Amino acid sequence: MDITNFSSKDKDHPKCEDSFDAYTALYRVHVFDSYFFLFKVEMERMQFFNLVFVPVCYSVFITIVGIFFNKKYPNYDWDNEMIIVKQSLPVIVTALVGFIFLMIPIFLNWIFHLQMIYVLPIISMGLVVMSLMMYRKMSQSNFI
Repeated sequence: MDITNFSSKDKDHPKCEDSFDAYTALYRVHVFDSYFFLFKVEMERMQFFNLVFVPVCYSVFITIVGIFFNKKYPNYDWDNEMIIVKQSLPVIVTALVGFIFLMIPIFLNWIFHLQMIYVLPIISMGLVVMSLMMYRKMSQSNFI
């Protein structure tokens, strides 16, 4: 499925529909898998909450951080698409920020011996708050 050359405003474009269908199918698989784990593996509600909520929070946070840094440090001088997508400063900084925030619950568990099942929702809520703050700041800027 090639979704490289379409405008997001063109809702009637078949490639746009394909990408939406792929996203919807992926969401359905995630929901099915989550319910499967809930009933077949006999998870508690907090574990199920962590299974669904934590990955979504981390995904939203890393996406917002990536957009934030791309908007703050745009790079319009490039020769190859790979350079801008994989080797630009915002991509590297976003990867480092994501890694650091991924390691925070692990270090809290190692150092303070806090249980991950209670640390992850708190960290995830903090990520949501930071994502909302960054999104609000990006929405108020007048460039790009």
